[in-house]
Amino acid sequence: MRLKFKYLICLILILLCSNNFSSYGLPFFKKKPEPLPAEQTARDFADYYMLSLYNDPPGAQNIDLSNLQQYKIRVSSAVISPDMKKAVFSEVYFYPQRLQVASRAMWINLKQVLNFKSIDLLHPKMLNSYTKTIMTTGMDRLYKRNSFRTLTVVDWSADGKKILLKEIIGRRLKGISATRLWAYNFEDKSLIRLNSIRSAIVYYWKNKSKVQLDEYVWDIAPLGWSLSDPDYIVVNSYGYSRRGKKSFLGSWKVHFQNTRTELISLHNQKTPVSRNGYFLNRIKGGF
Repeated sequence: MRLKFKYLICLILILLCSNNFSSYGLPFFKKKPEPLPAEQTARDFADYYMLSLYNDPPGAQNIDLSNLQQYKIRVSSAVISPDMKKAVFSEVYFYPQRLQVASRAMWINLKQVLNFKSIDLLHPKMLNSYTKTIMTTGMDRLYKRNSFRTLTVVDWSADGKKILLKEIIGRRLKGISATRLWAYNFEDKSLIRLNSIRSAIVYYWKNKSKVQLDEYVWDIAPLGWSLSDPDYIVVNSYGYSRRGKKSFLGSWKVHFQNTRTELISLHNQKTPVSRNGYFLNRIKGGF
């Protein structure tokens, strides 16, 4: 748990040091930095942090699971909402007894934490009281040996009221079997599994080409929230042959309440998505 709190404390300290945070603006590099003298190099400067767009490129974010078996836990980047009031992150746990991987997604109220009168209050026990669980996977019951289930933040909605999560399910040594989508609404505290997207894709290809997708290896890849329809989530789908050849199964969108699913295109084109959340980006020395 120390990794989580070290990261959160670092995040909060940087936000506290930002003169512009009170107005919820981006706190770093409002102006382009002055060019460095020719004799200076990046090695003359220490590493530093800045807020960067999280979902860039769209849908490419995953948790680094290197050294998971050694440390038994990995913590993702905290993804900050557009209004800078909340942050969501996930943890992945390794259980050596069953070679099992489970995960938890959590959020922290940054506005409450930033009201602390003293920086000394940013203690793990204090922060823990402000950290709340959104959902867990693989922790409520024992799954098959070598199973893994992870949760990853895809992105915040443009209004900062909803967060999109992807749950990856699979078996160690065999790979991913399915990706599930979940939308959490902070307004009514509802967690909705967006299972209609997978059903719609199966139904479409069954009627169009008489293909039973469930008999093949296929999956979805969420890209983020639609730029033109803010209540919809854009998802690409792919099929895989035994030799690993990748086939495009369409670009789709699904409503965050799981009420409607639509086909956008059968061409593998880049469907515009919004990029709303921010994360604490470590920049190597120099500008």
